[in-house]
Amino acid sequence: MELADAVRLVKTRLLGGLLPNEPAVSQGAVFTILKYLGWPVLDPAVVAPEYRMRTPQGALRFADYALCRDDGHPLVLIEVKAVGRIANADVQLFEYCFHAGVPFAVLTDGQVWRFYITMEAGSYDERRVYQLDLLEQDDTVCCERLARYLDRESVMRSVNLANARSDFNDAIRSARIQSVLPQAWRAILDAPDSYICEMLAAKVSEICGFEPDLDGCTDFIREHTTISPGFTYAPTLTTTPLPTDSPVATTTEFQDDAPGYIFQGRRYFSGSNTGVMVDLFNKLAEFEPSFPSRFAARKQGYSRRYLAADKYDLYPGQPERCEGLSVELEVGGWFIATHQSRATIENSLRLACEVLGLEYGSDVVVNLRSRTPTMPEED
Repeated sequence: MELADAVRLVKTRLLGGLLPNEPAVSQGAVFTILKYLGWPVLDPAVVAPEYRMRTPQGALRFADYALCRDDGHPLVLIEVKAVGRIANADVQLFEYCFHAGVPFAVLTDGQVWRFYITMEAGSYDERRVYQLDLLEQDDTVCCERLARYLDRESVMRSVNLANARSDFNDAIRSARIQSVLPQAWRAILDAPDSYICEMLAAKVSEICGFEPDLDGCTDFIREHTTISPGFTYAPTLTTTPLPTDSPVATTTEFQDDAPGYIFQGRRYFSGSNTGVMVDLFNKLAEFEPSFPSRFAARKQGYSRRYLAADKYDLYPGQPERCEGLSVELEVGGWFIATHQSRATIENSLRLACEVLGLEYGSDVVVNLRSRTPTMPEED
């Protein structure tokens, strides 16, 4: 008989109601499986029943079974319960492991097998490496998990403990990822990266032949609604040179939707959000000559750059966009991508201020046009 045959035999006994109590579970399930994992179940020095230990106060405690080395040192404690009676039994099991100094434990009612790594931080549930249900899971999975944690050779060489620690760390990572995913998704919806918006725009173009602008894609991602009928894409990109007679700013508030910014006490206007970005980058490069190189050294988009010494780095794999949707800064030698959404432009300007130690909203005040379905922004 192989381990798979033993697992199927235990399943048959469970389904037939042949394991009605703890002794029946011990003999008809636990011993049956341990035997085919290499354990001499009739040797009480190795598979020790009623394993005895003392608390620091001298009180005796007894674990149902201990899987031991040949010298009697316990490596795994097993607590057995009647079918369906394992709820809250982990408290007792962890007490036994604490007193005996055993790093790995099993709680089972014959059907459900819970595997614990006992010497890590966390609650009992958090230290549960895996829960196996013989009646719910595939025979192959059952055999793989039982062997992974309880094969005698693996236990003797502490391979089972290494496996458990690896699985424990994977579980922690997975739990952390799952807890952060909603936060990350909200951040994406709040200000979708240009790369994501471009993928969506490209797919829309592939399906219908018309390409939406990036702000349209941003709105769709945020709102999960269909882009409004009548929305058209305006690919022409324009920037407005800085006026030489920029008025002194008497207030840090803009009274209308006209794109512009305030820097060093003067107010500047541009014909588009893209114009604001290009104009302000030129002004910052004039203010601090090291600005372009310092900005380019920072992480920018997910897979592309918004400012680069080589314009072909702005839209990887899209040379036609590198030619038509980029502008060289006035200082020369630096190119800025002009195909950006409003959210990405704002993120770029915030990063620009951070690079130079300027306070966005105070040292630099920016006003970007809000996109409307009937009047799409021309940038």
